[in-house]
Amino acid sequence: MWIKSETCEQIISDLWGNSVNNDPNSFLMRELEHCKLGLINWSRKEFGDISNKISKLEKEIDKKSIATGDVRTRLAGLREELFRLHSAEEIKWKQHGKAAWLAEGDRNTAFFHAKASQRNKTNQIDWLKDEDGIWRDDVDAIQDIIQSYFQTIFHLVKSVRS
Repeated sequence: MWIKSETCEQIISDLWGNSVNNDPNSFLMRELEHCKLGLINWSRKEFGDISNKISKLEKEIDKKSIATGDVRTRLAGLREELFRLHSAEEIKWKQHGKAAWLAEGDRNTAFFHAKASQRNKTNQIDWLKDEDGIWRDDVDAIQDIIQSYFQTIFHLVKSVRS
């Protein structure tokens, strides 16, 4: 989200090297902490509560969607701003989701194995209901149900096109 902002790089360059303590042993940690705090404050001012901004813009767009003339120009600007905020919010949630993966990801850790196992379970079909309404858990029965289902669909599509 920050990387798309034109002012982010300027904020970092302004913050870096401006901390008070000159102890060379703690320089890097001190500078990183100083930048972190400055970026957090800047982010609050620059982006604020994205969800709240989105709701306000959507309400304003709804109110002005009936209007004409100059208001239409303003409405187009509001829609563009709304799109930008939705994109920023999407990036924010993607970053939150990837944060744990980046921290613990591909390190052969318990976290990695839990994520891989969870994905495998999510993608696995354990039970299916057949045409008679009976739940089947046998692999061969599940394959037959799936095959029958798609054959029926494709047969119906062929008959509709004919």
